[in-house]
Amino acid sequence: DGDGDDDDDDSFPEFSGGVDRRGQHTVKHSFTPDGVLPMWVADMDLATAPVVHAAIVERARHPTFGYTVQPPELWEAVSAWQREQHGWTVHPDEFVFASNLVSATVNFLHAFTAPGDAVAVLLPLYAPLRDAVSGAGRRPVELRMADAGADGGPAAPFGALDLPGMRRAFLAEGVRALVWCSPHNPIGRVWSAPEQRAVARLCQECGVFLLSDEIHADLTLWGLRHVPMATSCADIGYAHVVTASSPGKAWNLAGLHGGFVVIQDDALRR
Repeated sequence: DGDGDDDDDDSFPEFSGGVDRRGQHTVKHSFTPDGVLPMWVADMDLATAPVVHAAIVERARHPTFGYTVQPPELWEAVSAWQREQHGWTVHPDEFVFASNLVSATVNFLHAFTAPGDAVAVLLPLYAPLRDAVSGAGRRPVELRMADAGADGGPAAPFGALDLPGMRRAFLAEGVRALVWCSPHNPIGRVWSAPEQRAVARLCQECGVFLLSDEIHADLTLWGLRHVPMATSCADIGYAHVVTASSPGKAWNLAGLHGGFVVIQDDALRR
């Protein structure tokens, strides 16, 4: 609030200063020479929220760490968050646990495509997602952002979609699935509802399954609001969409390897 008095708000006591993570076997620091800022991976050097830290410490007091299940209250909490923050109604039964989103992407490809199928990716794209397509034995089809207007006109806005180009690629390459990022990783574009409906409609018309990676949904800035791709698909009556997300980025919990997939169509989920 600008008055410099935050004694009553200790939700993020370390937010104004980083935490020294050296010696903790962190990926971002272990492969970075001394004196170099490790900006290459989305992993914050900020303390996790105290309430989350306290819950983990309390659980660790129990001396066993065997196999566990996800309790119903976990999915109820995630469902409530999606409804309250993003206006998206997800029934707890529609969640599927995922250890991480790259693994979830590979599982999606195995479930809904066949070896050798064409899978579209919108470049630039987070490298592990791009590599997951070829690693799963599928054929990547690279889509590009719009660079210039039609017929050599003025440059397109930053991160604009080239929908005609997407349609041509879908039809020419026989694309079976699209790996979508919302917000987009790495350029940070927060897709609007009209943009996503246009992509969903294109997928519907061309018979393309949609996987929407929404791990950065809770990190939007400047008044921009995340729109779940599943709600855009619902707007046009398209059910072939799978959403993957995780608290790893927004809550800085990537090392705990916990995420989820949402499949709202009963037949697809089975």
